[in-house]
Amino acid sequence: MRELLTDAWALVVSIMSGLADVVGNTMALAIAKDPFWQGVEITIIIGAIAFKRKKVLALIDRIPVIGAALAYVPAKLDMIVERIVDGAVRAYRLVKSKVWDNAISWIKKVDSKIRKSSID
Repeated sequence: MRELLTDAWALVVSIMSGLADVVGNTMALAIAKDPFWQGVEITIIIGAIAFKRKKVLALIDRIPVIGAALAYVPAKLDMIVERIVDGAVRAYRLVKSKVWDNAISWIKKVDSKIRKSSID
């Protein structure tokens, strides 16, 4: 029985060390040495975190005791940034409706008048 447990433990250690080697080799392949590709990797990582920020914050918040403390400030910053982005979108729509749309309609009127006068 002892020999069976020893062999089982050796199997577990062998599998874990092999898995660690595979993960290490994969990471060595994934981490680029070229500064351009390092920038690409960092951009992809930051983009993934930014797009999945709610899920990331929820995962951090699930950590007992310190999770709530770690997630508090990023959650507040996320709310502030959402308000800023919403305000910017509303301001853009307001400016577009008050200025750009009016300018486009004026240009279309002038263009139609010019086309009518050139036909006559």
